[in-house]
Amino acid sequence: NLYKIEGGVGTANNIGDGQVADGSDLTAFIAAANAGQSDQWWRDHFDLESYYSYRAIVEAIHHWDIGFGKNYFYYHNPVTDKWQTVPWDTDLTWTVNYEPAGGDAEPFKSLVLSRPAFLKEYRNRLREVRDLLFNSEQTGQMIDGFAGLVDTPGASLVDADRAMWDYNPILVSSYVDPSKAGNGVYYSKLANKTFAGEVASMKTYINTRT
Repeated sequence: NLYKIEGGVGTANNIGDGQVADGSDLTAFIAAANAGQSDQWWRDHFDLESYYSYRAIVEAIHHWDIGFGKNYFYYHNPVTDKWQTVPWDTDLTWTVNYEPAGGDAEPFKSLVLSRPAFLKEYRNRLREVRDLLFNSEQTGQMIDGFAGLVDTPGASLVDADRAMWDYNPILVSSYVDPSKAGNGVYYSKLANKTFAGEVASMKTYINTRT
């Protein structure tokens, strides 16, 4: 079962074969998680390893649009019977300009990382991600690889994407708040105002964020 979470309430996005269809598994899990369980209960019912990785990337890319109790799914794995967090809506990332009042507080930050044993395990995972993945060499290669798939010679997916979103007529209509969108603002904050400039900006961000 896969639930989209909004303000602590889940809406079923997918119901797995043979799983409950009334949301009772989510209700029971949330209630139990907030009832002061033991460390062993968490190990038995929550995918801690997956959460440590999720949380490490949240910090790396500054995915703080989770501070309002949204922008993630809860997944109930039918094989392990454990729950895990799945990211969602990650557009407000790779910058520290967006600082919501709730910050980076999602439910498990307090429920899980307040426990000394789990905090140590998480910090070990965070260190591992930072040392081996989120650095200018490895993540830089990943950025170049993905950029090369969409920014090809001639008419590219980058051009199509910008035509669809950056120059969509609706962005200058009465349906859109002009303080949030408009035509030709995709790369307006970059020195050379191009997709290549965005790639360079992301690489710079890796170093400043670490």
